Amino acid sequence: MKFVRPNFDNSIVSVSATIADFLGCSDLPNVKKQKLLQKYLSKNYKNVIYMCLDGLGIYPLKQNLTKEAYLRQHVAKTITSVFPSTTTNATTALQCATYPSKHAMFGWCLYFEELEQVVAVYAGENEYTKEKVDMSKIADKIKIDPYINRANTDYQLNSIMPSYCAKTTGENYRYKTANEMFSMLNEVCSKEGKQFIYCYNDQPDGTMHEYGVTSDKAKEKINYLNNKIEEFMKNNEDTLLIITPDHGHTDIDEYIEIY
Repeated sequence: MKFVRPNFDNSIVSVSATIADFLGCSDLPNVKKQKLLQKYLSKNYKNVIYMCLDGLGIYPLKQNLTKEAYLRQHVAKTITSVFPSTTTNATTALQCATYPSKHAMFGWCLYFEELEQVVAVYAGENEYTKEKVDMSKIADKIKIDPYINRANTDYQLNSIMPSYCAKTTGENYRYKTANEMFSMLNEVCSKEGKQFIYCYNDQPDGTMHEYGVTSDKAKEKINYLNNKIEEFMKNNEDTLLIITPDHGHTDIDEYIEIY
C-alpha cells in the first residue's frame, strides 16, 4: 500500500473541529471545517452521536463488509488520520480537535525524563512493570484538553466509553461489553431533550492487532458492529450518527524491533 500523508483540511481533526464548533466550544483551533458535516449538523437533530470505532478505516471496512452492508452504504466521505496514526495520538486529536504537535501524545507509551520511566499514558502505569505511576508529576507535559469541556450548547452532554476510561464533562456512562454500549446509547437517546453523545469503542482495533485485518475474527467483529449499528439506527429516529475511526489498519509481512 502506498504511504498516505495526513490532509489536515480533510482529516479526523477537521471533523472534531466541526463538531466542537457545532457545540459552541470556546478557544477553537484554526482548523478548516468539514462543509458536508456542517450540512448534516444544521438539520437540528434531537440526538447527535459522534462514535469512534477504533481502527475501522476504509481498508478494513472494504475487506470485511459487502457493498450492501449498512456501514458501506453510508460512507459519506473518506478522510485521513494524523501522524503517527496510533490510537493514543489519534484519539487525543479526536477529543481535543488539535494537531499532534499541540497535544504531543504520540504513542501508547512515552518516556518521561522526570520519572526516568516509560509510561503507558492512558493506563497511568509503567509500560514494563505495570506499576502505577504518579501522573501528577508529569501533568504539565500531558496536554489533553477535550473540547467538550468548553461547550456552550443546548444539547445535554454525554460520554459512553469503556470502563477503563476517565470521566469527562457531562453525564458519564462506562461499559464492559459492546452490548452494554448499545444499551446505553438507546437509554441516552430516549431521554427528554437534545442529547450529544461522544462514544468510543476499542474494537475492531484490538482484534485486528492480534489476528490481522483479513482474519475471520476481524470479519466477525466488524460484521457484528455493522449489524448492531443498523439495528440501533432503525430504532432511533431523529438521530444523527457520525462515525469515524481514529486510524486505519493494514496487514504486514514483517516488522523490525527498535530499541
